Parts: sequence; structure tokens; C-alpha cells
Amino acid sequence: MATFSERLRELRTQYDYSQQDLADKMGATKQMISQYERGVRKPDLDTLTALCDIFNVSSDYLMGKSDVTVRLLNTEDLKRLNSSQNAPATIAAHFEGDDFTDEEWREIERFKMFIKSKRE
Repeated sequence: MATFSERLRELRTQYDYSQQDLADKMGATKQMISQYERGVRKPDLDTLTALCDIFNVSSDYLMGKSDVTVRLLNTEDLKRLNSSQNAPATIAAHFEGDDFTDEEWREIERFKMFIKSKRE
């Protein structure tokens, strides 16, 4: 599995952020982001939480403990989709890794019901 530094660099480039862009979003320095990406420094809990929020991923994924890449769309993702000429009519989640357990399927169903309940 990937390391934190690899995941951070991968996500930053997927979002088309420079190290300075990411630092600005976090209220950090470019040097700090560089140290994270080189594996010289590990994030504290507040920084990890901020990064997870920015990239809309779990801490397990960001820290390289899981390869599950299921993410919820955040406001920036929706803006990006809506501005696209080829905006999809359907949005789907993609799962990479082992098959879901029975408990994970139940959790997915609970989440689906939660999302539907927000319509009312």
C-alpha cells in the first residue's frame, strides 16, 4: 500500500494544487507540504483532519492503511462537475480492494438511507 507521503502527493496533483496552493488552503507553509511529501515529517491530528477535509478522503486512506478510494463529492467536486461540458447524469462510487463484508454492505445501505432522508 501507499505511504502517507505518496498519497498526499497523489491527491494534491489530482486536485491540480501546487504545494503552495495546498499550504495556503491549510494555513501552512510550502516547506511543510514538501516535508510531508518527502516523508521527512508526519502530520499531527489537526493537520491530518484538515487534509482529509480538503481532499474528502478518510484518514485511513490518506495514511496508506486502506486502498478504499470511495469518496463523497464535496462542493468543489460538484462545481467541477457542473462546469464540465460532459457532466455525467449519474455519479457512482468506485471501490478498489477486497470485497465488501456483510457489515460494510449494511453500512452502505444505512448511508444510502441517510442521504435519501436529507431530501425531506
